[in-house]
Amino acid sequence: MQEPSIEEDRPEKETILSTKCRFLLWSCVIIPISIMISIVAVVIFIRYQSSFSSN
Repeated sequence: MQEPSIEEDRPEKETILSTKCRFLLWSCVIIPISIMISIVAVVIFIRYQSSFSSN
């Protein structure tokens, strides 16, 4: 009875580690993408403002 319980605990720890790794990977992917999107949005906004002000 004790041996299978120990075997069951191992995959649970592995899944917790995998979820942490996935979260870190997603944060590493999403943060730069969000920064790039915000920079592009700011550049477009400034260009639109400059075009409106020039007109």
